[in-house]
Amino acid sequence: MRILLLALLLIPTMGIANTISVVHSNYSQSEAKAYSILQNSLAEDNLIWVDQLPVNQGFPSADQVKSIVEQNPSQASMAQIHGKELERWYDLGVVRHLTTVAESNRWRDLLPEFIYKKIQHRGQIIAVPSGLHITNTLWANKKIIDNTGLSLDSSWDNFLNLLAKIEETGITPIVMIDNVQFDTLLFESLLLSEVGAEAYNASMLDLDSTALRAIEPAFERVFQKLDALKPFISRLPEDTNIVTVVEAIVSGQAAITLQGSWIQGEFTFKGLLANQQYYCAQVPGQHEGVIFMLDTFAALSTSDIAAQQKQAIFANKVLDKNNQFLMNNYSGAHAVVPDTGLEKLNECNAAANNRLTEATATKQIVGSTAMGMNLPVQIGDEVLEIIHTFMTTNASAADTASHLRKRMKYGSFLIN
Repeated sequence: MRILLLALLLIPTMGIANTISVVHSNYSQSEAKAYSILQNSLAEDNLIWVDQLPVNQGFPSADQVKSIVEQNPSQASMAQIHGKELERWYDLGVVRHLTTVAESNRWRDLLPEFIYKKIQHRGQIIAVPSGLHITNTLWANKKIIDNTGLSLDSSWDNFLNLLAKIEETGITPIVMIDNVQFDTLLFESLLLSEVGAEAYNASMLDLDSTALRAIEPAFERVFQKLDALKPFISRLPEDTNIVTVVEAIVSGQAAITLQGSWIQGEFTFKGLLANQQYYCAQVPGQHEGVIFMLDTFAALSTSDIAAQQKQAIFANKVLDKNNQFLMNNYSGAHAVVPDTGLEKLNECNAAANNRLTEATATKQIVGSTAMGMNLPVQIGDEVLEIIHTFMTTNASAADTASHLRKRMKYGSFLIN
């Protein structure tokens, strides 16, 4: 799917008895620290997490991993993969289900309902959730915002005025990484704020042809808003690390970025405090709500009983309450198990927890299209590319909205 810099962690053929290999993302220092919590916990049970390929190894395709799985049928391996890509890997036989583990350990009672539903596919539990990221959040340098005399509120007009005032000072108003995912994070945030969760899901999740026809004017309004933002955005090279974005905000080179809550892991790693050095705020618009990405680990297929037992240990370690607290404190994600106390650590955690609670209660919570939670892989790739092309060219809002709707309608014929 979308290109990520990941490390393939597989047991060497000479293998050590008490090892488990992992295919996992490796973006930043804060996430590496989060992984170390799980690694240490596994080591307490004499199970060693093994890293094999270089950090800059591209994420292998499902077919490539399937080949590795078939060549090493007794290998115990986990993969950090989520959303529709996860479902595709399961359908290809690369991933095996964890239903027995989930039932034995009462995951249904432990996990919030919407999270539990997201790890189900074809009647089976196909992954263990590790953390939840809210993706429609603005992160900003507090001092720069305060100096404008304006606030980060829900008014679109106020937001544009805020950006103009920042630009007058010579500071970059918005900094973003130049890739398809981050452009789509912005698009989907504005779309949810424009139409609300029901219309968002009908189009971006269900690909309902009637809903797609009805939402085209909203697509155009969103592209018009994106057009208004373009002059305020500084685009960093595609391979830029999230850490660089954080440093641009912290140093005052730029005022605002739109990122998922993973960026808070970097603020925490630097020892910064919410509402003292940085702000967090919902993207402005008439509808409030939450867009989420669910981090999950899946068990790669094996018929070896000993390997399956190691995978079960790994899965249960992920859901351990203490591990949930520590891992997600460092990664910036929200714990998937209740009552960890993580929301009390800082004011952005508390605000995000309130947003999540309210959105869940009012059903204003949707999956992130940018992060692969909604659309089948082939359709999702094309949708992201259409949005990215608009953000990097002079394409018109009306033409792009029409093109997007038509391609998504065609995609709906492929899956419905």
